Amino acid sequence: MRFGVNDGFEGELNYQRYLDISKNFRLESGLAFNLEANNLDYLKFVNTLQYVGDFIGDYKFYLGAGGGFGNYKIDDKNENEFILTGIAGLEWTSSLPILFSVDLRPEYRKNPQFEKDVFYNLGFSIRYQF
Repeated sequence: MRFGVNDGFEGELNYQRYLDISKNFRLESGLAFNLEANNLDYLKFVNTLQYVGDFIGDYKFYLGAGGGFGNYKIDDKNENEFILTGIAGLEWTSSLPILFSVDLRPEYRKNPQFEKDVFYNLGFSIRYQF
């Protein structure tokens, strides 16, 4: 579960899987929803390909890029958008099967309903590792 701040609260359910080609690359898929962001109802699906490297001790860093799509509602009208995104973060794991991370995810969304095209999403995640 990832919690983010971007013009309101954003919750995200995500799944990560390391790729068979390398132990340093993983794919993350996330389904996010936004509550009380300028009275918008928002749902988005984003995939990112991430490089994961060792940092210090039990800490790792990750960098990646990806894209997705979103659907939002303004004045009972549904609109769709495409999203380009990047991600940079730091994660920590302990002897427990729980991982904590913090990241910054800038997102580019071309949408005439918003005054800006680039959104900076700061997030905190708690994940269970299988």
